[in-house]
Amino acid sequence: MCMVFTLSGKAYAQVENQSYIEVHGTAEQIVSPDKITLSVTVSENDYRKRSLASMEKEMKSALAGIDIDVRKALKVDNMSSSFSKRKTNNPNAVLSKRYILEVGNAQLAYEAIEALEKVSISNVYIQKVECTKIDSLKTAVKADAMRNAKETATAMTEAIGQKIGRAIYIYEYESRSDSYRPVAMKAMSNAGGVVEEAVEETLEFRELKVSCNVTVRFSLSE
Repeated sequence: MCMVFTLSGKAYAQVENQSYIEVHGTAEQIVSPDKITLSVTVSENDYRKRSLASMEKEMKSALAGIDIDVRKALKVDNMSSSFSKRKTNNPNAVLSKRYILEVGNAQLAYEAIEALEKVSISNVYIQKVECTKIDSLKTAVKADAMRNAKETATAMTEAIGQKIGRAIYIYEYESRSDSYRPVAMKAMSNAGGVVEEAVEETLEFRELKVSCNVTVRFSLSE
């Protein structure tokens, strides 16, 4: 995690019978995502000789093999699970089921994809990337910007033999946080019975940046 401050200040004297100093403060923090949600679709169409039940069993075993607690991290996607019911008059019908897998970092996400690939489960993509502590991070950045504004005001006024008093005006510019967009982790085509896929050897996400800008006026005293 890193932190950057950029500050500037302008002093105003005896405006509306109030002497004050106005300073601008900017604070920024950068963090890595700590929650990556993957969508995993298990389908008999991936490998016709296996039943859905056997594929689910192999999927869970593969994930457990890389120290993923499947009881906590793997859930059925109730909102978008797709079931194609087998019909006796349709021998080409297949059964499929969609899961949501949550992991804590990009490396584990890549390892999960690799483990699933080894058991012929290839329909996997990134659904969401998050920083679960984003709200507390925003609060901390705002506080840092305010503290830095005060430090700047103090340094400027001490240089001319004055002191700052209470804050008489505070304005916060909209805090900004870079957001993530879902990114395809693996592309798969099963046309003509030939599987074509593209898998990155490494998986990385850009870091999340949260910044805040404030303008603060402090009253002045001798």
